[in-house]
Amino acid sequence: MIGLRFFLCILHMSKFNTVWVTGTPRTGSMWTTNVIREIFATKQFNLYPQEQLQNDGEWLNLFKDRALADANKDSRYVLKIHTLLNPHLPKSKFVVNARNPYDICASFFDFMKCDLDRAIEVALNHRAVLEHYNSFKSGLLFVVKYEDLESDSINLILALSKFVDCKISKDTALHICSKYNKKSIKKLIKRTESAIQRNMSEKEHFHNNMVVRRADGSFRSFDLGTGFQSGHISSRDSGEWKNTFSQKQVTEVINALDDVASSMGYMSER
Repeated sequence: MIGLRFFLCILHMSKFNTVWVTGTPRTGSMWTTNVIREIFATKQFNLYPQEQLQNDGEWLNLFKDRALADANKDSRYVLKIHTLLNPHLPKSKFVVNARNPYDICASFFDFMKCDLDRAIEVALNHRAVLEHYNSFKSGLLFVVKYEDLESDSINLILALSKFVDCKISKDTALHICSKYNKKSIKKLIKRTESAIQRNMSEKEHFHNNMVVRRADGSFRSFDLGTGFQSGHISSRDSGEWKNTFSQKQVTEVINALDDVASSMGYMSER
């Protein structure tokens, strides 16, 4: 009897409750995270975390300390992380975004205000990240193509809802798409920035996690509900990555990334 009870407990504990949105930075993973959360919200699941976290250690601890032990069938965890994950994590499914390394390089360079070498390094690593996740067991991994995010988001949202075992209608997908299009996200970011600036000017207290501080003393706003930050949405479209760099930098980027981009099926820039 004890053995049977233990077996049933382990079986119950192993039931899916966690979606990891993972992979390379600047590939659309924040959009993906919020869309999945919105999908679960349509069915009144208990969503965790209630406020978005800022570093990988916090996400991993939430899974270890909360999600693993949570036996409530109505709980769902959507965890966003860039650390490479083990394919055998219990109770988990994985979503990874794929994007042209050239666009990743430009986006990371813009967003992080880093040097070019660092942006190139992140873009170069994207192929290895995708290879790691493509080795995962069938049925546990969903790959979001950035091109579909831009041009076929309704069908992408419907496919994601099926993958996370929470199928929604096309009308619901349309509503989610509208809520998280570029225009809506830019408005959300602007409201967060305005609230922080107002509190600062009036010397009022605000949640410390509402800002991401840079080494130079400046900061990006951080919306606690969605995790969207200042500069998250670029005015640049896919394929316009050259607009970010000088001609000398463009040449350097092409020399570094073209073989990787071409091997992934993207157009050569040589």
